[in-house]
Amino acid sequence: MYPADQNETTVYPDLIERVIRSAGRRPIAVTGDRGYDITDIYRFNNQLGIGSAIHKRP
Repeated sequence: MYPADQNETTVYPDLIERVIRSAGRRPIAVTGDRGYDITDIYRFNNQLGIGSAIHKRP
């Protein structure tokens, strides 16, 4: 899918679009570890109406 040295947050929108195409609908919510606790991820999810259950960074 993507090289192991590529940060997942840079391809997150593409990953979500693949999920939507595969499932035929948007997910209700997504989960993520602290690596996904960035503003752009929350903003992207909010724009699509997707909830974010992401562990906060300390």
